[in-house]
Amino acid sequence: MATYTAYALAARDTNGVLKKMEIERRAPGEKDLKIKIMYCGVCHSDVHQIRAEWEQPVFYPMIPGHEMVGKVEEIGSGVSKFNVGDIVGVGVIVDSCRKCNECKAGIEQYCSGVEGKKDSLHVSYNCCLKDPENIKVKNSEFGELLHGGYCTYITCDENYVVGVPSEIPAESAGPLLCAGITTYSPMVHYGKICKDLHPEVKGKLRVGVVGLGGLGHMALKWGKAMGFEMVVISRSVRKKEKAMKMGASEFVISTDAKSRASVMNSLHLIIDTIAANHDPSPYFGMLMTDGILCLVGIPPLPSPVKAFDLIGKRRVFAGSCIGGIKETEDMMKFAAEKGVIPEVDVIDAKNINKKVHILFKNMAPNQRFVIDISKFEEDVKDPSWEVEDEPAIKHSEYHINPGATVYPKSAIASKSSFPKSLLAAGTGFAVVAAAVFFLTGKKKA
Repeated sequence: MATYTAYALAARDTNGVLKKMEIERRAPGEKDLKIKIMYCGVCHSDVHQIRAEWEQPVFYPMIPGHEMVGKVEEIGSGVSKFNVGDIVGVGVIVDSCRKCNECKAGIEQYCSGVEGKKDSLHVSYNCCLKDPENIKVKNSEFGELLHGGYCTYITCDENYVVGVPSEIPAESAGPLLCAGITTYSPMVHYGKICKDLHPEVKGKLRVGVVGLGGLGHMALKWGKAMGFEMVVISRSVRKKEKAMKMGASEFVISTDAKSRASVMNSLHLIIDTIAANHDPSPYFGMLMTDGILCLVGIPPLPSPVKAFDLIGKRRVFAGSCIGGIKETEDMMKFAAEKGVIPEVDVIDAKNINKKVHILFKNMAPNQRFVIDISKFEEDVKDPSWEVEDEPAIKHSEYHINPGATVYPKSAIASKSSFPKSLLAAGTGFAVVAAAVFFLTGKKKA
């Protein structure tokens, strides 16, 4: 198949250091768009994956990025939804099996795949396609390795691209495609359940948000736009002023028992956005009877949960993963109508390793880092240009998840894994989670 050259920021091993790289993208097919990427958000999951911190297959070289916004430069002969020059977005999902019950229901993010096929959900990066009919550019010994948005271009089927309303600035739109939809979807889904369970509040739910980073600040914005009473829960006192300015009615210091006591048994729903390892137990007591704690951050290790935290008040510990294409389109329209715009910090590509380190240290501000890819495209034309190293990075602090399978093996840059004390945490919960992981077959590459 015909290809074209693009330039990217890639991690070549589990150290996760990003450097410039030249790659080949597939030329647009009948239903494809060739998109010149202008901006791409930096997600904490990018950090987890370039460093093999999750229990999953990990493929290198890895080009992260699933919050892409760009301009349509070329369209296939069968494209009907977009035109050259349109500003569009590409998120986590770049294709799916299109045949399973989930895909037919418009929740492609939970694609089950088709019996007899290896590929199911196609995510924007760290995804290796193995079925021959899906491989357009064989760039790996394992098949076609998909590349994300830290790149000058992407080719994507029009059915997995969303339009960006003119009311939303291009540099701010990218985070809606991950941080935005990841928090919007559970607030719509579980919000409806909570409204049905508590008709007496007439839709004005009390909703807690744990963390005020990239995901947390979006959850706060959605909640205000939906008419909910929002409570921000954070260990960082310095975020209180920002939270209150953004519309929070209360601010709870998660490490302070007196502060936590002020909201005990009072919340209908909590959105836990923390991506680092943490114990969710302190938050269950904040939920009223039939309350729901929804996890949207993805910590590397299993979470310990005490049975009595749930059964005593019929509480629910739930999860949610991004959203389908139709729901993402609905979210973009809602954001434009309500003026819900992500808080962003546009960064130069040369500083990406420094920003990744800030995320790793959980020192990120209550906004999203967004790479200026248009500037990167100009900079990379200079053969001497390179991404800057970050002196503060200590690779000895990184831990490869022992459940991660790294391809190729030569990409394993460190033998360091999570300490056994952490893996054993949670009174056996880690063992149960690992058993479920293997029994459901999710570990297959």
